[in-house]
Amino acid sequence: MKDLINLRNHIEKMNIIHHIKIFEILSKKGIEFSENRNGIFFNMNKFDSSVIEEINVYINYVNEQEDKLNETEKLK
Repeated sequence: MKDLINLRNHIEKMNIIHHIKIFEILSKKGIEFSENRNGIFFNMNKFDSSVIEEINVYINYVNEQEDKLNETEKLK
């Protein structure tokens, strides 16, 4: 449960572009969602370990790319 809370908090801090990619991952896995004017919502309790792992892989990829970009900017 604590892992899901950490995952949710990390996703909420991400840019909208990354939210869209995570939505694509969840849609591809057939995870049901609801939508209203405030956004799209998923029941994270229904995520299996493969879904969580794929999201974590994507988040780690984004973090690595941002670190590399920041390092490149410092060199400039």
